[in-house]
Amino acid sequence: MATITAFIKKLDDLGSVQFAELKQEIANGGMQLIERGFQTETDPYGARWKFVKEHEGHQSILWDSGRLKSGWSGVPFVNGVRFVNNVPYANRQNYTRQMIPSSQRGLPPAWKSMITRAFNKIMTRALKENL
Repeated sequence: MATITAFIKKLDDLGSVQFAELKQEIANGGMQLIERGFQTETDPYGARWKFVKEHEGHQSILWDSGRLKSGWSGVPFVNGVRFVNNVPYANRQNYTRQMIPSSQRGLPPAWKSMITRAFNKIMTRALKENL
């Protein structure tokens, strides 16, 4: 029978591997949420993107080549995950459309839920494998 000390030691050992897996899971989940934002033309908080005059009459707001949409990537780094767009004109093209959550507004429910699911998935698997 495992002692509480042995249990704590095993939890302590989970650390870096599971943290790396968690960051990758969050990066993947965030990319799915960004994709959903393009599909629904909404920001992470559910507000519809506004049409800009030169885009009126087109089927989608960010309609041109799809480069802006495909330019996003979720990048795990030392302390977390960054979502970046490698398209040079991304800031101008977005006008004021928000693709990822803002630090001033906090995490929207869909992002909180995705992060919670990722954490639960990684930790459940780690505990099953290690205990």
